[in-house]
Order: sequence, then C-alpha cells, then structure tokens
Amino acid sequence: MSQSDGKLGRKLEEAIVALLSQRSVEDAARVADVTPRTLYRWMKEPEFDAAYRKTKRAAFGQSIARLHHLSSAAVATLGKIMFDSMTRRRPE
Repeated sequence: MSQSDGKLGRKLEEAIVALLSQRSVEDAARVADVTPRTLYRWMKEPEFDAAYRKTKRAAFGQSIARLHHLSSAAVATLGKIMFDSMTRRRPE
C-alpha cells in the first residue's frame, strides 16, 4: 500500500473518489475497477483510511461553503415567491 513518496497510488486515489461519489462500496468498487473485497481491505488500512477521511472532510467543507454562498440567493428567491401577488397559493 505505502508508496515511497508517501502518496497513495493512482488506483487508490480513484477508489477514494469512487467512494465519495457512489451510493455503495460495491458501486465504488465497480467504478474503481477493483473487487468489493479489495476495496473493503483497503478501507481497513490506516494510510488509505486517513486519506479517505481527509478527502471526505474537504468535500464536506466545500459543500458547506457552497450552501453558505447560495443561501442568500435562496432566501431572496423564496421571499419573492412568498410576497408576489401573482404566485398561486393553495387554499388553506
């Protein structure tokens, strides 16, 4: 698993990306072109687990930043819809 320069190999990096983008480990294994058994084994290795967690945290942080950025526009849009007299409303 360990590379001489401390970096994961390309295949392991592909597996991490697949884990973050697919619904299941089995789907991620298929996308990364490895068996699910191999992917589960890699997930137990400390170096892979650390890289996976770091990448997952970074992706989560980017998602939160994007939501924060879009929240003002979303609130403004909802406000316009709520107070627009032409907006159809359901009977209460």
